[in-house]
Amino acid sequence: MATGTELSSLRSLMAEAYLNESAAQNFYNSTRNISTNSRPIMLGFKAISELMMCKHLSNPVTKLSYFNRGRKHLEQAISVESNNPELRFMRFCTQVNAPDLLGYNTSVKTDKIFLIDYLKTEKKLAEKKDPSLYANVKKFLLNTRYCSTEEKNLIKQL
Repeated sequence: MATGTELSSLRSLMAEAYLNESAAQNFYNSTRNISTNSRPIMLGFKAISELMMCKHLSNPVTKLSYFNRGRKHLEQAISVESNNPELRFMRFCTQVNAPDLLGYNTSVKTDKIFLIDYLKTEKKLAEKKDPSLYANVKKFLLNTRYCSTEEKNLIKQL
């Protein structure tokens, strides 16, 4: 299991990577040596680092190469641990932001339902297992066009 410090560090790198190219390169370099036999969450972060690189590259062939590799790694991680909310959140965020022409949007609805159920389940716990993940999922769902007004009203109550 990844430690809280390890997850926190990777989440910080991931957030920075979205904003600028040097941070994306740093995030990619920090996950580069994670093997495909690693824990699924670690493979998920490796996948996201590859997908984040796409945002900062200009060569379409290179972008597609990173995208396909990241997609493959993310799907591999989810196939091993399909009930991991962080992995499903990673895929949901990726799919709602990926260009339609890439065809990587087949799990948007199922992941959205899974994530709303995750929020419902976590709300019932006296102490959330991962308050940071809970807050990030909730914030993202409230700001995505993929949630209906009814769904957003429900999420606000969670």
